[in-house]
Amino acid sequence: MILKTLAGVARDEGYGKHVVFAFGDTDTYYDYVTDFYPDEGQFALSSGMFLDRGYGHFAMCMAYAGEHDRTIAHELNHALLRHLPLPLWLNEGVTQFIEDLVVGSSDFFVDHETLRRHRDYWNSDTIPLFWSGDSFFSPDEGQELSYHLSQTLFRNLMSDYQNKIADVLNTANYLDAGNRALLCQIINLTPPSSARS
Repeated sequence: MILKTLAGVARDEGYGKHVVFAFGDTDTYYDYVTDFYPDEGQFALSSGMFLDRGYGHFAMCMAYAGEHDRTIAHELNHALLRHLPLPLWLNEGVTQFIEDLVVGSSDFFVDHETLRRHRDYWNSDTIPLFWSGDSFFSPDEGQELSYHLSQTLFRNLMSDYQNKIADVLNTANYLDAGNRALLCQIINLTPPSSARS
């Protein structure tokens, strides 16, 4: 379903089968995934992650109650987009959107309280962390709000520019947080010949 929905964007190429490590307890899970984190810093909790190093694979913590099919759909989408240099906000936005399609339901909602939390959190100091991707690893509410904001932005893009989303995804680059791709594809600017270098 992911390959069909993201035709021309997602790719099922690589070493072979997709590998999933399912850990039964949180200690073993975090002992394993810690090797993929930077040496220093505080990081938020997770129930699963795609580890894009060497033979890309994903790890899941089965001890966390929840919908494991949703985690699998989410991480598999990351695996199928790993060839693209997507900014994290766009990668997470499209991945959450596809995750909802795969499982046939959505937890996405926006209410007055959610809007208030966003207004209180995002400012001139925190929004650059969203565009760089750093806020997605924040141990405070920044991680949750980053995922929500990325999904909000992607849903708005799909609503207004659905026929251009594949081009945006195929030309976006984390180096400028996807800015040039959005300007070129949505505002119809002509990209320079070196846009992907």
